[in-house]
Amino acid sequence: MNLEEMIERQNNHKETKWEVFKWEINYFFSNIHTNIRSVLEGIGNFWRFRSEIYHYRWWDHAFLHRTIRSRLNFMAENWKHAHYLDSEKEEKELKELVAMLDLIEKLEDDCTTESEKEIDQIYAEFGRRLFGIKDYVEEYDGKTYVKTHSAFRRLWD
Repeated sequence: MNLEEMIERQNNHKETKWEVFKWEINYFFSNIHTNIRSVLEGIGNFWRFRSEIYHYRWWDHAFLHRTIRSRLNFMAENWKHAHYLDSEKEEKELKELVAMLDLIEKLEDDCTTESEKEIDQIYAEFGRRLFGIKDYVEEYDGKTYVKTHSAFRRLWD
């Protein structure tokens, strides 16, 4: 049988529900350690962010503020486990972003015209620092490399 016939036969084959079920069960048990870990991490995440989840209101901008702050703070606290060179820069950046959100929260309690303007400026700076495009200078083996990419992606790459 040649390759074209095999491909054609595969394309024409309709899987029964039983075959799909068997495949899913086999796949689940072949990755049981990963699946158990994923469920436990999900429960841990739910517990960690339960306050933000509980207080979710679609109309409330403060929810997004608190959620981003919690997530960035959690990342900053655990950034010491990062496994690449110069990760201290990202850790410092995360801590500064959390401090900016804390300052905004403090200014919102003042509720004056000047504090409203300052809040808008801090949010704009926060957005530039978290979502803006930046040049990163890295040195490896005595050579200097300049990489340009999103600051947001830098925290996950």
